[in-house]
Amino acid sequence: MTAEPATSTAAENHLAASPSRVQTGFLELISGARRGPLAAGVRGLLAASSVVYRVAQRLHFAGYDLGIRGVHSAGIPVVSVGNLTVGGTGKTPLVELLARRLSEAGLTVAILSRGYGAAAEGADNDEVAVLRENLGDRVLQVVDADRVAGAARARSQGAEVAILDDGFQHRRLARDVDLVVIDATRPFGFGRLLPRGLLREPLSGLTRASGVVISRADQVSEDARDAILKTLEARGFGGPVSMLGMLPRAVYRVGPLGRLGAPESAQQALAGRSVAALSAVGNPHAFVQMLDGLGARVVHGETFRDHHRYRGEDLQSAARRAEAAGAELIVTTQKDGVKLRGLLRDGLPAVAPALVELWIEASWQAGQGAIETLINDCVGGKLAPRDTLAGQPPGGGAVEAEPTDADRSG
Repeated sequence: MTAEPATSTAAENHLAASPSRVQTGFLELISGARRGPLAAGVRGLLAASSVVYRVAQRLHFAGYDLGIRGVHSAGIPVVSVGNLTVGGTGKTPLVELLARRLSEAGLTVAILSRGYGAAAEGADNDEVAVLRENLGDRVLQVVDADRVAGAARARSQGAEVAILDDGFQHRRLARDVDLVVIDATRPFGFGRLLPRGLLREPLSGLTRASGVVISRADQVSEDARDAILKTLEARGFGGPVSMLGMLPRAVYRVGPLGRLGAPESAQQALAGRSVAALSAVGNPHAFVQMLDGLGARVVHGETFRDHHRYRGEDLQSAARRAEAAGAELIVTTQKDGVKLRGLLRDGLPAVAPALVELWIEASWQAGQGAIETLINDCVGGKLAPRDTLAGQPPGGGAVEAEPTDADRSG
């Protein structure tokens, strides 16, 4: 079984205090941290279920491998960004980074999203809302559970290249580049398939990948990064591998009616402050690790299931517990903020301690050129070299997103 880097002790301790412990408890169970005959018995049942899952998946994939199931062309280049595991791996910041890069090269870009967890079919989910907020109208956002239909719609709207979000296991739509994102803080899903582990498919699936992007590489040691590279090599992956960091972009205070304040330096706003972490993301431990790294004292943490649809009581209860724990601020992610701001715009009173959003951006740490070469080849050489893009800030071209007029005015 593939070893996982240890998560932050602070992250484990703070999130253990959350009233929503299902996610944390499940990770403790499948990682083997939870001991005893009952835990062992449950792991045995989960392992048996994994066998059933794998058989069904192999039959499904065999249809594509043997040409029985049809693979449909979008008629435009497609770059897929996916992963091997469930949970947040950092796909959305990478999708944003690539979309910016392609847009800066003068291409009309569409992002194809399934919209998982949205309030209604075809509506924006939290990740699409973040992409809209950060990219504006420069990039088309197409939400459709039928990715083939979504690609056709993107092409009809003038897209010259599409980024298929969460597309690695969705083999019905042809792609020119297949990128797999591996979260350095939890890289291989505890080495087991769902539901015994977090792997969507075995590591042998990497043979389909054009390239691998190791995200949150800045949050683990060099030894941990080397261990991931050795695992990739041992599993026969010989393609390009890049390293991606997740950096704090800015902190925004959320005021009455969901209005965002001016951007503040994350370090200056959070260092030395007692904070409560509030999130509904795939990897809440990585979020707390970032807060720790910024010098914040995380005195309380609450985590909900990824894509959770917040209710007013969720925020108000979290605020009461944060205040009782001595927190000066409640810090949440932008992904959570796009939903929490909606509650405030709909009339929920502002909470105390004050709510702030920590916005992040992806930044290449190593291997950018190899990944961009793959993409450049599929778009006919239209991706300009980095040094020809004048005035780009560090971080792969990410520009601090300003709040929209709606956010400022509520």
